[in-house]
Amino acid sequence: MKAAILGGGPAGLAAAYELTKHGHEVVVAEEKPQVGGLARTVHHKGFRFDIGPHRWFTKNEELNDFMRSLLGDKLLRVPRLTRIYFNNRFFDYPLKPANALFGMGLIMAAKIVADYAAVRIAPPRGPVESFEDWTIRQFGRTMYNLYFKSYTEKVWGIPCNQISADWASQRIKGLSLASAVKSALLKNRMRGKIKSLIDEFMYPMLGAGLTYETMKAAIEERNQVLTQTRVVSVNRDGRRINSITANTPTGTIEIEAEHFISSIPLTEMVLSINPPPPPDVVRAAKSLRHRDHIVVALMINRPQLTKDTWIYIQEPGLKAARMYEPKNCSPHMVPSPDVTSLGVEYYCFEGDEFWRKSDDELVEFAVKEVADTLHFFDRSELIDGFVIRSRMAYPLVEKGYHGPLQVLKQYVKTLENLQIIGRCGTFRYNNQDHAIETGFLAARNLMGGNYDIDRVNADGEYLEEKVEETT
Repeated sequence: MKAAILGGGPAGLAAAYELTKHGHEVVVAEEKPQVGGLARTVHHKGFRFDIGPHRWFTKNEELNDFMRSLLGDKLLRVPRLTRIYFNNRFFDYPLKPANALFGMGLIMAAKIVADYAAVRIAPPRGPVESFEDWTIRQFGRTMYNLYFKSYTEKVWGIPCNQISADWASQRIKGLSLASAVKSALLKNRMRGKIKSLIDEFMYPMLGAGLTYETMKAAIEERNQVLTQTRVVSVNRDGRRINSITANTPTGTIEIEAEHFISSIPLTEMVLSINPPPPPDVVRAAKSLRHRDHIVVALMINRPQLTKDTWIYIQEPGLKAARMYEPKNCSPHMVPSPDVTSLGVEYYCFEGDEFWRKSDDELVEFAVKEVADTLHFFDRSELIDGFVIRSRMAYPLVEKGYHGPLQVLKQYVKTLENLQIIGRCGTFRYNNQDHAIETGFLAARNLMGGNYDIDRVNADGEYLEEKVEETT
């Protein structure tokens, strides 16, 4: 059996790794020079940067065992400290309403509690369709306007009333004002089960990309991982895919296989199918959008800026959405203990005014925000800076996206030797553990399994909660 894998990110490499382990022939086609997708690690003058902090945490013990066996003592345990920077002070993340209440002062706290009580007594009428609908019903309008609205719109670039409620129900499910205040005030007296957030995570000592470089090396002992290989056509004959056509630095190649697994963006993959799908499928693919991502990587002549693994920038007047200090995950992310680095994350749409800025302009923009405005360091301490741009980084879950997405998924199901996996491959906001799981399951489906990949991360549970027993 021969399988072709479209995309060398976490999902694609997981599928290739599993098939290789069981002796099957595999070819991976990856567009970028490095594998790992958004979980790769970029090297620059002795500094290492993830594209956003990619810590390892999963509730799936099979995946934990896999990661430990893959990396061994190169997998570190890191205390988690994640906070929101808002109004010149820090708040817990994910938002703990008790912390937010007491941090804002008695008057604002009273307003938040009163507003929350009002929506619990008389919930707003109508269906819960948008992020705005869901969050107001859970927290009240005051807290929604204060904390959730501006940051969410900064990340997604559209109004909260146009974002699907799916986003809120997955990312902040189980965190309500009443439960958080009760937990904060009465935790020592509560019996039974409470939900809390993980207090540590695992992290590869040389960055998240070490995971995928290690997987790549194992795959290449028997099979091929082709980088700088961009899939431009998925060639079908009726209901079967026969081959893919890809552009490489030395020309165009065609890869034939019996089975195909795609982790590249679902919309791009469908639009590359030749002969083209029916018109309604093409329309559906063109209607779904993604949010693009930029990291401005800064190298700084100071031993440490903060103790945080990452910080969300809530300030409405700033475009930066999150920043992370790689050294706080692993000391090996910098060339010397005397220096540190900072990744400043921005969200935009490809082709918009921000995306069109030059790299030098983006570095200067980030320095103005983080050094001159937020005062996290002095611009005289800047050693160097560069930019990492990522197209189609996040599926944009706009209100009403379900319809077009189901059209695409139903069409893919008609192609008998094609499976879709991963975050962008399935158009679902998955973390890297979910992406790896989808890759493993797709591979096992080719070896006689019957796994429903759509069930991965389908429960909508908050991804970093754990359940503790209290007495």
